[in-house]
Amino acid sequence: SAEAYVYNEVFIQDLSRPIEEIFTGFSKNRKRYLKQSWMKNEGKITLDREKLAKFFIENYHAFMKRCNASSAYDFSYDTLSALVNTENLIITGIEDEGSIVAVSLFPYTSYMSNYLFNIHCDSGRAFSTSLIWQGIIMLKELEIPYLDYGGGHFQDDPRNQFKKSFHPDKFLLTGLKQVYDVRVYEALCREASIDPDTRIGYFPGYHAFNRLAAQLE
Repeated sequence: SAEAYVYNEVFIQDLSRPIEEIFTGFSKNRKRYLKQSWMKNEGKITLDREKLAKFFIENYHAFMKRCNASSAYDFSYDTLSALVNTENLIITGIEDEGSIVAVSLFPYTSYMSNYLFNIHCDSGRAFSTSLIWQGIIMLKELEIPYLDYGGGHFQDDPRNQFKKSFHPDKFLLTGLKQVYDVRVYEALCREASIDPDTRIGYFPGYHAFNRLAAQLE
C-alpha cells in the first residue's frame, strides 16, 4: 500500500518585502513584545564571533540534553567548530552584564537562510525574538530573499506557535509511506508492539520503538 502523508510543516519568511511590512505582519503580541524587548536589548546584542562561538560550543550539548533532543543532534566538537567557522554564517548573541547568555545561528546561501540554532542559558531565554529580528535585519542587508524557520518535531509542536507569530508562509511537508512486503512489515511491528496499520508519526513504525529506546539510554 502507498499513500502520501502530511507529517509536518515548515515556515518561510519572505525577506524581499520591506522591513516595515515584515514587522507589520507579525502577530499583535509578537509586535508588542519586540517593541519592548528591542528597546531594552538592542544595546546588548553582540556580533563578537569569537565569544559567541565559544559560548555555542561550550553550551550546545547541555542545552540539547535539557531539550531532550534526538541523538541526531549529538554533534562532535569538530562538527560544532566547523559550523561556527563557516563563512556564510550570521551569528548573533546577547551579552548581559559581561556574559554571553544567548546565541542564534543563521547559515545562508544566496537563495535562503535557516534559523538553525538558538542556544541559551536560563537567563537568555527571553532574547530569542530580539535575535531573530537582528538576524532578519542582517539577512536583508545581504539581500538573502528567504528565512526558513523550520518546523517543530510534529505539526502541533508548541515550537510552531512561536514561529507562526512571525507570520511566515507555511508549507506542508509530505512523505510517501509505502510498504512492499506487508507480511514482514506486520511481523516487525508486532515485535516492537507497534500498530502496523498506523502511518502517523515516524515511519517505518517498528523503527520508532528503537529510536525511543536509544533516546532513553
